[in-house]
Amino acid sequence: MDFFKNKIRKFQEKKLDEILFKIQFHESTRKKLEKEMAKSNLIDEKAQKKIKYHLEMEKIWKANEEKLRKHKEMRREQNKRYREKYREILNLKKQRAYHKENLEKKMAKK
Repeated sequence: MDFFKNKIRKFQEKKLDEILFKIQFHESTRKKLEKEMAKSNLIDEKAQKKIKYHLEMEKIWKANEEKLRKHKEMRREQNKRYREKYREILNLKKQRAYHKENLEKKMAKK
């Protein structure tokens, strides 16, 4: 079980790193283009399209990041509930074994 948890965790961390890198790339490229346009004081449609493209990609990757973080949090909650349920089951099994042992001792005395 731990093997799969570790695999999933590593995959999510790798995806998150990839997403953050892409956000950073598009953000820096957009800012660079905006600075160039401000320096040249010319309205260049091609540069405006590129800026718009990078801004759109930033939004998309930020949404992906949010979705991944939300999914990660949801899995964490599911695992927490599973551990609590499993703990209850173990406690009930221990109680059952204890009572069964006591019953057997009482039967042996009679």
